[in-house]
Amino acid sequence: YKNGKRIQTIPVTNYSFNNDNIMIGRHATDNYFFNGTIDEVRIWNVVRTEAEIKTNMYKELSGSESNLVLYYKMSDGSGSSLTNNKSGGSNATINGGAAWVASGCFAGSRNALDFDGTDDYVNMSASFFDAFENLQHFSFCGWVYCTDFDINTNWGTFFTTYHQSNNDRVVLHQLPDNA
Repeated sequence: YKNGKRIQTIPVTNYSFNNDNIMIGRHATDNYFFNGTIDEVRIWNVVRTEAEIKTNMYKELSGSESNLVLYYKMSDGSGSSLTNNKSGGSNATINGGAAWVASGCFAGSRNALDFDGTDDYVNMSASFFDAFENLQHFSFCGWVYCTDFDINTNWGTFFTTYHQSNNDRVVLHQLPDNA
């Protein structure tokens, strides 16, 4: 989905998030980093419908919604820890010096993380994996603004997970508008 409209569906079978490297702003196995701004990151343990995505895409959530397993509304505004606003959720660590900036997002605190495309990323805590144990379906929603895109150097990777024992991976990245 891009701006609430489905652009592609890719079936994933027999994938498990157990003991993965889960990151925002970096490809887990390659040195591809996101260059741009990210806000209002939401991960659900179900496949969200187009109607569900559109209903909430311009709204701040409470953090107690059914099937919501992670919610970074980027409300911290400073520091190197990223609060998970999901009720009972675990925080993440900001690496590489991603900068807190004003957000262009239409919901939430109006704070965002700006990634330089060189070495900035967010690493999920180990306790985050429990929410995804044996998960087969999920939805990633967020406000993502890619300021520099080069398919040869950074792929615009904004979310990635990599299962070390069997090399399974899920990578979400920005594609050029003409792709």
